[in-house]
Amino acid sequence: IITLKRFYIQLIFSSISHKGLIKKINQDKIKYLNNKEIAIFIVCDGLSGLDSGEIASEICSETIISFFSDEISDPKKTIEKSLLYANKRILDNKIDKMGSTVALVYIKKNKAYAAWCGDSRIYHIRANEIKWMSKDHIVLHDLLNKGYIKENLIYNPNALTRYIGNTNNHNPEIINFSIKKGDVILISSDGLHDFIRENEIIDLVSKFLPKEASEIMKNKLLEEDI
Repeated sequence: IITLKRFYIQLIFSSISHKGLIKKINQDKIKYLNNKEIAIFIVCDGLSGLDSGEIASEICSETIISFFSDEISDPKKTIEKSLLYANKRILDNKIDKMGSTVALVYIKKNKAYAAWCGDSRIYHIRANEIKWMSKDHIVLHDLLNKGYIKENLIYNPNALTRYIGNTNNHNPEIINFSIKKGDVILISSDGLHDFIRENEIIDLVSKFLPKEASEIMKNKLLEEDI
């Protein structure tokens, strides 16, 4: 979970990661870079259906952040290059077949870029309402968006259709959008939005500062009867 809130030129943020009550290993990785000029926040979630998800998410997040250590002139192109190289590094590994989802937000002044591949999400909330939200790269969402399905095939509706480390389909979606005072951006893996209702998430991040909202959501996720 990464929660950001914009107050004039000040960016307030908090991040929390936990393995939860089910998994033995935390396969999520969070990386960020925040200075006076730019900020980038990244959430990667290793695929539990493949091997070494925690390694895949580490490779993905570390590779992406390395592209933003110096000044960049074209954020969209840099994001594309970083994700392409992250995909190559995961495919080239000699350990296991593995993959990772990714969701990231790059901010410079009042302009932001968002990119995602898989089912990790980005919420942009303004005045307690979702102004924009990423679309999951899963079978169900693809069917809803494209409106068709091949005959005689049975799909798992929650199966990923894109992820980093996928030979055939790893292309991210990238958009840009404007931000202003009071906006909230939430980046999360499916370990959050699959277990807490969306309207409750929006309510918490709108009412509380990032650190408090993140703690509340983490504690809710760790309740045995969620």
